[in-house]
Amino acid sequence: MASIARKQSLSRFSSELLDELSYCCQLAANPRLRLAELADELLYERQSQLPEQVKDPEILALLPY
Repeated sequence: MASIARKQSLSRFSSELLDELSYCCQLAANPRLRLAELADELLYERQSQLPEQVKDPEILALLPY
């Protein structure tokens, strides 16, 4: 069984690969737009399943908006 740190590392690596796949598919000489769209959808679904991060009120106070 993989450790929590290992699972987080693999998850982050997988997300980075999906993002890179989408980018490369869009910029290819013969664009694969459907593949890029599917990679974007998978990345969006993965990110929506992550728990919302706690926001530091001190940092939020520094933001201009």
